Amino acid sequence: MRRIFLIFTLFLFSLTMVACDPSDYFFDTHELQRKMAEISLINYDFPNINTVKGLEDIEPFDFEKVEFLEVMKSENHERFLNDLSKVHFHLSDKMTKFSNSPTGNSIMIRYKNGDILTICSSEFSNFVGEYDAEGNKKGLTARFVTSADFNKLVNSNFAFQVK
Repeated sequence: MRRIFLIFTLFLFSLTMVACDPSDYFFDTHELQRKMAEISLINYDFPNINTVKGLEDIEPFDFEKVEFLEVMKSENHERFLNDLSKVHFHLSDKMTKFSNSPTGNSIMIRYKNGDILTICSSEFSNFVGEYDAEGNKKGLTARFVTSADFNKLVNSNFAFQVK
């Protein structure tokens, strides 16, 4: 009886440890190439950063708060998308480590249909999210596994450099 209890306890412990892990996510270069129209480095002025308790707490994207720092030349898109596809992100239903918005230096990918993807990692925000053309949250929500990947992505693909 004790052996069955021990096996059952180990099973529950293992299940709990695996069930809590966030899902890994990598961008698909070919899908992004097909969907995207423009890649920009922006400064997004959102001072009210908080961690969220759920997807419903993510703030809408306010296009009025965008300052364009650099628009990537189209001949550099393929290299950037290849670099982006190598960056490791986490998806999760448990949103406690996720920011409610991008803020500061961010990458904005505009899709052909007007929707956008924002990518941000700073001391204040670690956020990847998709919005529709009106700024409403939709689709993907993720975060960088290693925040240094954001700086590497920006510094190797844009003239503007981040620290």
